[in-house]
Amino acid sequence: MIAGLRDIEAQQFGYERIAADGVDVVAKAAAKIDPQARSVGLADGASLSYDRLVLAPGIDLRFDALPAMTRLPRPKMPHAWKGR
Repeated sequence: MIAGLRDIEAQQFGYERIAADGVDVVAKAAAKIDPQARSVGLADGASLSYDRLVLAPGIDLRFDALPAMTRLPRPKMPHAWKGR
């Protein structure tokens, strides 16, 4: 989109499109991750196993979200771009 090769509309889709490709979409808060057991504990007490785990915290940089980050100088880091 940035290079003008695609319109922004081609980049936008909902969770239904992801689910149509066979991905289980679970809209619940994660509370803990156990990489050895390959499971995610949810805030409601349920647990999900996984083959591959993708952590996608979003594109807003919230340095105050983790206590350890508030004690560090704000690093220069790449991050996503908001188109609209």
